[in-house]
Amino acid sequence: MLVNVPNLVTPYYTEVPDPSNKKLAGETIETVITQASGNGVPIGGLKVVTQNG
Repeated sequence: MLVNVPNLVTPYYTEVPDPSNKKLAGETIETVITQASGNGVPIGGLKVVTQNG
């Protein structure tokens, strides 16, 4: 999927990752974490878990 990214000089396009793609660096994504497991507090980012890390 391509999305138009506004630029004041020259328009250009950037590729947006396909959300149905469940791979990262060739490895299947097992879990996506946005909250601490103990108390549910947001971690302020995103942690992606794959088989090797």
